[in-house]
Amino acid sequence: DSFFISPNGKNDPHAEMVAMLNQLFSENSQTVNSVQCRFPARTHWLKQLLSIKDSDLPVVDCPDTTAWLNQINPDSAWLIFAEEYLESPASAFGHSFLRLDNANTQKNYILNYEPKVTEGENFLKFTFKSTIAGNAGVFTVLPYEEKIKQYRDHDGRDIWRYQLDLSKDELQQLARQIWEIKAQHPTYYLASDNCASEILLLLNALRPDKNYLQDFNKIVAPADIVRALDRQGVIKTAVYEPSLKSEQQAQLNARAAVKKGQTVSNVNGKFPFLPADNNPQTANPLSVASVAIGQENGNTFTQLGYRGVYHDDLDKRTGYPV
Repeated sequence: DSFFISPNGKNDPHAEMVAMLNQLFSENSQTVNSVQCRFPARTHWLKQLLSIKDSDLPVVDCPDTTAWLNQINPDSAWLIFAEEYLESPASAFGHSFLRLDNANTQKNYILNYEPKVTEGENFLKFTFKSTIAGNAGVFTVLPYEEKIKQYRDHDGRDIWRYQLDLSKDELQQLARQIWEIKAQHPTYYLASDNCASEILLLLNALRPDKNYLQDFNKIVAPADIVRALDRQGVIKTAVYEPSLKSEQQAQLNARAAVKKGQTVSNVNGKFPFLPADNNPQTANPLSVASVAIGQENGNTFTQLGYRGVYHDDLDKRTGYPV
């Protein structure tokens, strides 16, 4: 309820806009509960859309909002993909989140979205809520290294990050949007309303003429949105960050090659490291339909098949572990 001004705002965008504009022009007190403080992204968008001048609006002081936006103040944004981790149901298909970089402070922050974990709740109930019944979703804004260390060192998950082709104005508006939603708890569903779909919704709000969800039906997977945004020209560059486990395996592989008499050059005492072939940008689709015609014992047959998400023995290995 805290995300909407109108009682019908959730289901009636027009009523919500009218309520927003009414409060925007009628505020007469300097309070952090003003709509300008709570909804800086909405305010900025309406001012642009309707050519509203600052002088047209009441002066409102928003110290918390201003301080937070100045702290984040992104110069670039990255889509982060952490590879599959089967020990966590929410990460069984990989995980994605946004990273915002501040060049002035050299600090990087992430926007993460995950299902709520209730203390004492058993695994089966958590899985049922997150996949079928609907769980509360939780946004968190954290320093990048705090989260990535868990993935790389503890979970052994390789990381791919993709710089997004966003203008300075879009980056500032993205930060305003994150301020508006970071305390909200939308319903989480593993397959459809998840870490990946929230990223596409945020980017769509920056570019209303686009529809980044158009390629998706009932399943929005973290790996798939990498390819979707790449097709749309949103991704500028890709960077691979190996996990501690992958680095250790690379060293073992290099030593084994040396023992076999193979020449392996090293730089500054370290063996070369080749990225794992798990970049979702170039991976095979998560689901595949197939048609086969064959003969068995003199009889001709036709076989139809559909496989969702995981591999079988005949799949191309590029992009996902088997």
